Amino acid sequence: MRKEITALRSLAVIAVLLYHAKIPYFTRAYLGVDVFFVISGYLITGKILTEINEGTFTLRNFYLNRIKRLLPAYFFLTVVVSLFVYLYFFPEDVRNFSQSLTSSILYVSNFFFWADTNYFSKAIEFKPLAHTWSLSIEEQFYLLLPISILFINKFNKKYLKPLILIAIIISFSITVPTSIETYTKFYLLPFRVWEMLVGSILIFINTKKSSSESVSFFGLLLIIFSFIYPTSELNHPGLSTLPVILGTSLIILYGSKTKYLNKIFSLKFITTIGLASYSIYLWHYPIFVFNSYFRDYYNLEIYNYLPPLFINCVLIFMSFLIGYLSWRYIENYFRYKYNNTKILLISMFIFSFAVILSGVNEILYEKTNSKYADYVNIIEPRKTKDKFENACLLMEDTLSINLDNCVNIKESSRKNVLFIGDSLAHNLHNGFNSYKNDISTSLISATGCPPNLMNQNNNITISEKCLSMNLAIEKAITNNKFDYIFVVANYINFLEGNIFFTNNPNSLNDLKEQVINFSTIKESEVVIIGQFPSWKRNLPSVLAGKIYTGRELKNLDSKNLDKQTLIIEKDIKNWANKEKIKYISLLDILCFEDSCTQIIKIDGINYSTSFDSIHLTKEVAVYISKIIESDLFD
Repeated sequence: MRKEITALRSLAVIAVLLYHAKIPYFTRAYLGVDVFFVISGYLITGKILTEINEGTFTLRNFYLNRIKRLLPAYFFLTVVVSLFVYLYFFPEDVRNFSQSLTSSILYVSNFFFWADTNYFSKAIEFKPLAHTWSLSIEEQFYLLLPISILFINKFNKKYLKPLILIAIIISFSITVPTSIETYTKFYLLPFRVWEMLVGSILIFINTKKSSSESVSFFGLLLIIFSFIYPTSELNHPGLSTLPVILGTSLIILYGSKTKYLNKIFSLKFITTIGLASYSIYLWHYPIFVFNSYFRDYYNLEIYNYLPPLFINCVLIFMSFLIGYLSWRYIENYFRYKYNNTKILLISMFIFSFAVILSGVNEILYEKTNSKYADYVNIIEPRKTKDKFENACLLMEDTLSINLDNCVNIKESSRKNVLFIGDSLAHNLHNGFNSYKNDISTSLISATGCPPNLMNQNNNITISEKCLSMNLAIEKAITNNKFDYIFVVANYINFLEGNIFFTNNPNSLNDLKEQVINFSTIKESEVVIIGQFPSWKRNLPSVLAGKIYTGRELKNLDSKNLDKQTLIIEKDIKNWANKEKIKYISLLDILCFEDSCTQIIKIDGINYSTSFDSIHLTKEVAVYISKIIESDLFD
């Protein structure tokens, strides 16, 4: 392989490791994956066209070479990771992993993680196979590319180049609109294929094997600049992806036989890392995930003594070492030395069959779950998920609220209550709807949106989702009479450094001003539902870590409590009392001084108070709702 391409692969995998290690300044080093995409398009297209011209290309040999190149190391990784997950992960995480394992084996994990990405999903940093989304995209590209080239060549091979250009333009053009959710563009092939096809088109440009030191150096600077340039731009892939694609393309086109850069590209460690980049990429992410799991959920003592930077450097070293061993003893063996293709294929088929059809996800889940059946309501609490999710709680894939479905006014009811706010409004609303009462509830909410009516003079840009929610609130209050309007939100987001403040530094004052105005629209009493206890880390997983390691489970905890909970509670509570606005403090119910309840006993059964880091479990939401009902309506 050409030295400059090997060096690019080395640079790309180093960048990805620095990003996941959270090394300062490398905030966009995840773009190393995009470097890989361009390289893949270039190499695979070149190989196919060369063999077609020589008359040696067959689909059978092409796919067989892909299998020998990629699958042995990939399958070995899944076996080792599955063992560690079974030994150390908690039941619900085992189930999620097992589902991702099946999709990874089929090379459709990009679809799995795309479908699994929503507001209530567990953080991606705890999913060991999350990085396989990019491998799935590449395999889907490898599946379609040779068939497409053969099909085009069957008619007239002169159409191949213009059709690739057209495909690049179409694919790139659909990445530009910001109306398409970022995670959709991130995970799906139609929004990524232009990057690989850019590599493909380079084959038609790079026929003379030109070289240029200055152009190659400029390309290298573009790539490094892309990795470290700080930006809040989340529209990726898109316009922000162009510099790294251009830089990679320039090195591929002009980096051959350069005088000075070639000396750097030829350095032994760069060449070795580049050759082993596939295995290094395979192993690095599970290594980082297991570290995060042991740190956040098992709370191992070692993390109290070693600085995070040192630990991350150790993780990088481990990734290089294990990746190198995988490349040398697994990749190279099956690629160059192992010749019994039939046995290899049968083994791969049996392994895939076992994973996919044997119900391994449920087997692993049941095995781990049975160990801790007595703690099921703590480590696997029930969520308050119901028919209102997506309908009256706007999420990423819904942008409008049908008020006929979400506003429920009954004259016969004791009280009519409107819940407005973010996902916590939906959370508490479900609590009221999960037990028998004569209260009619309505809900208008959206994930990650402050409950404000729109100020026509406000030039602050907000998302279409938040705008839709706020307009629906205004319409609902204007056209209906509610006895109470419950304002519910994660008010921490109004503090500096968090989402509401970032979008509008004056957002907390806007909320306070708007709350005062709510009751003047109709004769409704506004009630502020106070800050929910917010935890630094997923509460059930933290509790599971204590159970698994035999540590004492205490009802109250301060260590995992986000201290911003107490700060914002004091601010809004004092303001509400000053303005004589009814304020119901959940912290008065669930907390004592600087500690909050993490385990609560209801009807003789212990429950985790939250099913993630803030949303109340079903039983606790009902418990809180009954207290609020008694306080307000009795």
